[in-house]
Amino acid sequence: MISHTHKFIFSHVPKVAGTSIEISLRPYDDSGFKWGLRNDDLGNAIAKHKDYLVFGFVRNPYDRLVSAWKMSRVNGKHDMSFRDYVTCVSKFLSHDYETLIKLYRSSKCWKNGYPLTMKDAGFLDPVHDKYHTVYQSNFTYGCKFIGRYESLSEDFKLVCKLLRLNVDDLRRGNKSGDGSNYKEHYDKNLQYQVYEMYKQDFLMFGYEYRL
Repeated sequence: MISHTHKFIFSHVPKVAGTSIEISLRPYDDSGFKWGLRNDDLGNAIAKHKDYLVFGFVRNPYDRLVSAWKMSRVNGKHDMSFRDYVTCVSKFLSHDYETLIKLYRSSKCWKNGYPLTMKDAGFLDPVHDKYHTVYQSNFTYGCKFIGRYESLSEDFKLVCKLLRLNVDDLRRGNKSGDGSNYKEHYDKNLQYQVYEMYKQDFLMFGYEYRL
């Protein structure tokens, strides 16, 4: 999302209340991008508008991955346990994108012309699920302000104050949770596995190993 009038660029990190933020800031968006900015478009925009405030939000990787799992279940993509989902994500992160596309389109992932479910294929659909599980640091390069999901309301108000935007409250969207605490889905083995998978995000954004 870009506002040329108010000189800001919002980098939408998936599963970090990005939809809620975009809904709240939509009246100020004059970019012409229907679906927001992703990767190349974002990089080009940051390079072109160096005087704009670029901001984004991050989330505890343990919590974010549980949220991604819940959303994909709600959307009917699979009925996997969280443990099986973590295994799929681990395979996804261990391959480059082009290899994933080739694997996903290979015969073992298709049956009678239709793609198998995540559970049957053994890894995520790289076309539809990549944004929800890739590293958050992929989306925050160039950000001059990085807020936290854990202090979302306060950090969002600070951004609005810096930009002098008249936004009353953050409007919530894309709720995928069932009310359970993300910590309930982890044991020691899953905790270690997810930490190793997202270690760069833990270290870059200052999240601790402990749950």
